[in-house]
Amino acid sequence: MKTEKLFLVLFALLLFSCKKEINTGPQNNAVLTPQYSIENNYLNFKTTKDYVSVAGDLQSQNILSGNLGKSHFRNMASINKQVMSAPDVSSVMTPSYPDSTDEDPDDLYPEYLQEILNDDSIVNIGNYLIKIDLVNDKGLAIEKSLPEAYEILKNSDPNNLYPDSDVMLFGEDEDVLDVLDWIASGEGTYKKYLDEMSGFSVPIFCHDKGAPKKKDKRVDYYDPGNHRVRFKTELTYQKAIIYFRLHAEGKAQRKRGFIWFSDNNTSLYLSYKDRWVQRCKRQSQPGEGGSLAWVSGPKVHYVAYSGAKSLRQYEMYSQFSIKNVDWPFYQYFTTDPVHYIMYGY
Repeated sequence: MKTEKLFLVLFALLLFSCKKEINTGPQNNAVLTPQYSIENNYLNFKTTKDYVSVAGDLQSQNILSGNLGKSHFRNMASINKQVMSAPDVSSVMTPSYPDSTDEDPDDLYPEYLQEILNDDSIVNIGNYLIKIDLVNDKGLAIEKSLPEAYEILKNSDPNNLYPDSDVMLFGEDEDVLDVLDWIASGEGTYKKYLDEMSGFSVPIFCHDKGAPKKKDKRVDYYDPGNHRVRFKTELTYQKAIIYFRLHAEGKAQRKRGFIWFSDNNTSLYLSYKDRWVQRCKRQSQPGEGGSLAWVSGPKVHYVAYSGAKSLRQYEMYSQFSIKNVDWPFYQYFTTDPVHYIMYGY
């Protein structure tokens, strides 16, 4: 009898421990790298320096293989999906292949921001939660230690902020992260910054006007009379409040029914040359010239500039070529004329 009771007790304990393990599930907090972690279903950069170092990491953002699935940030997004519990996984973290729609999902938000912002377009950098609203070209920030800070920021409309709101509003050519660090240090306040912006106090921050966003985008059909295969190419300077990018991109697509998909039976070639100057700086980067020669896959991508500071001027040109594995090796299609975007030179 005692043996049976002991068995029942051990069996009950075993069931309890198994149930406890099953109910544990993924947590909403997880350290991904020394620079960033998941916290309360948003990405948390510990300091501004951490964010700047990641945003400016061209090696991670220049995807030479044409396969976005291997990039640093796509892997980060994949980890986010495993850590975050639905429905908190960011809806913008969608695979690039196949191209199931005719529109580019990153036309408004650069890929980098698609992968660091959550559903509410919010990320944490240092002491502040920051919301990026590219529909209005505005950034909103709030000190994350304030009560209900996340909900306040989430529900804030950049076009309808109360005068005494805890939410701070920034435009696309302001040094948002420098200002927030200045406020966090205790040296200044948001009101003092607004006074400076209005010309009522001695300038502390640079107020140079940044270069405008610009895009040279074309679609070429390289099967005359058929229009079932195409080559989408573009040069773009993107501005996104806390992230700025000058880049070139080419995509090979094939139409099935009424939907365009990535054409994996292609190799792509990209030649480029660029130079640029950061806002509030006078020295121009010497720029680079080179090529990504016959990258296998449906996409070729080159980032000339990536960072948390906007540009004052830029110049970039590029030319793309494409060949299909079904064509003879000597046949290929080259875009003409050369893509070119420039401001300030």
